[in-house]
Amino acid sequence: MSTFLIPYALFLYGAAYNLQQILDGLGLNSSNFITINEAGFINGSYWSPSEAALVPLSALILISLLLCFLLPICGYIIARKKGVVTVLLLMFSPGFLSILGFIPNINYLPDSYGISEAGRLGSTIGYIPLLVMGVLVGWSLALIIVDSLGLQERFRQAFDHLWYLFALLTAVFFVYELNVSGSKSDYSEKDLLSKRAHSYLLEQVKDYDTLCRKNKMDLVSCDWASYIQPVINENMAYHHKVYISLGADTVKDYYSPKWSAIDAHVIDQIRNELMAYNDVMCPVTHISKNSQQYVKESHICQITPAIYCNARSELNGKNVDVITRPLAIANECIVPMLLMNKKQMQKRSEQLKAVRVDYSYRWLFFIFFSVIAGLKIANSTTKLFGFDKRESNDKRRSITAFLAPFKLLWLIFSLLARLLNKCKIVASNVLKGSLIRKKIHDKEQPTIE
Repeated sequence: MSTFLIPYALFLYGAAYNLQQILDGLGLNSSNFITINEAGFINGSYWSPSEAALVPLSALILISLLLCFLLPICGYIIARKKGVVTVLLLMFSPGFLSILGFIPNINYLPDSYGISEAGRLGSTIGYIPLLVMGVLVGWSLALIIVDSLGLQERFRQAFDHLWYLFALLTAVFFVYELNVSGSKSDYSEKDLLSKRAHSYLLEQVKDYDTLCRKNKMDLVSCDWASYIQPVINENMAYHHKVYISLGADTVKDYYSPKWSAIDAHVIDQIRNELMAYNDVMCPVTHISKNSQQYVKESHICQITPAIYCNARSELNGKNVDVITRPLAIANECIVPMLLMNKKQMQKRSEQLKAVRVDYSYRWLFFIFFSVIAGLKIANSTTKLFGFDKRESNDKRRSITAFLAPFKLLWLIFSLLARLLNKCKIVASNVLKGSLIRKKIHDKEQPTIE
């Protein structure tokens, strides 16, 4: 018996587990459980998606039991007893094939589970059982309603209006998905830009640190070049989710050591010393009031890529314009750009977080849409089997099929009642016969004086 039930159990549990992933992500059915001691106090907690999946599994079992009742009725509506036999064979075939060993080992469970993670949609294969059940529910209910109410072509035409509206919704989803793809691409590009800009700045800081050590320069900026390298390296290595939460947020973060903060005037001193370093290594010759000449680019002096130098920077109350000149260290370009870029990443991250929630709701919408698809298939079924051409006395088979179990029960109870009544009569006759025989026997016995 257990071998017979295995394919059905795997089918339902896989569907329930994937449904639990969506419900957990939306906060509708948490996989976190709290343990309480004998005194009534909380003494711990644990996560168990398998245990949490029992809630949707119970609902799916009830739906399956409903389908076990509805599908044979639909079979009777289509082809009477032949239809019932066909439906029952299809329903029981997975179990029979499992006994014969012909059912493949299908894994409906996802490879991983996201705890309270919106947008995690589970397994594609695990989504199929839910769609199948949705289609069967829609198909069976529609077929029974159409047959019992005698609905014909006008109903099918009216339903097509709803069907075409759902088709238009898919176009809306398509446009929405294009916008989401653009947001994801922009977020990925900004994350890559941040890593490359940090790497670019880190190389220049290392060169400056080497120069300071070689010449034993006692400058605040030299100390900065030493302690800021781990900060830049960490920001460069952060995962994008960690970076938008823990990465540098202000100018002070890029000029202060990890273990303490420094005053604003010290930061200005560092920046002024770095600008002086640029002026020495990459001098600018002012030819006239409106024209100037830069040194040739080299290993030390390079024009910062424009993509790293697209944010406004101020120093000593003046705008710092270094986008076109070669620099030995481009902190005035890169630091403002990184801060601006991170704010844009945080904004995109919030948008994508909302999108992940939308994905979960859209996943549920497509389950509902599978029910609508079942209704559409039922309309085609009524045309295929000529429901409209049936005689009036051959319609509303669903009522006959629905009443059949009750008629069968009534027949069984009637037969049992008749049987009990006959048994009662027989028992009564036997009892009367035994009493008569006893009286005769008593009369035949001689009297003892």
